[in-house]
Amino acid sequence: MSILKLFTFAARKTCHKNLIIKNLSPFSANCAFDICRRQFSNCGSEEGKEIRVPTPYGHIACKEYGNPNGHPVLAIHGWMDNCGSFEPLIPLIIKENNLHIVAIDETGCGLSSHLPPGAEMTYFSLLKDMRRVTKYLKWKKFSLIGHSKGERY
Repeated sequence: MSILKLFTFAARKTCHKNLIIKNLSPFSANCAFDICRRQFSNCGSEEGKEIRVPTPYGHIACKEYGNPNGHPVLAIHGWMDNCGSFEPLIPLIIKENNLHIVAIDETGCGLSSHLPPGAEMTYFSLLKDMRRVTKYLKWKKFSLIGHSKGERY
């Protein structure tokens, strides 16, 4: 099931019974996610466990949710954001779908370490962060969930 379908199902079932979402474009999918963040932020709670993945320049900060034996999902945030952007959505999808979600703060965002002065941040920097996290977690197969810039991976 795609994350958009999961969001739609969870939002309909858990929080707002009159919400109808169909035939969403990528743009309107982002809008739906933003609606979830603004309107459904009190729809339950799922406490995340903070973890730090070591890097040569410090660490990548992450929040881990759900059943460690559930289906692994890596959550990637958008521009000028952090892993907390997924907190309103996670309670809506995690339990019924038996998910193990790890949301990351990419390098230089949220609680993650910044690169040293003079180090170059490229389009591929986030891919390196993702690889470091999945290797640390020993995940060989996993799903991705992202919004804004994070949906491009």
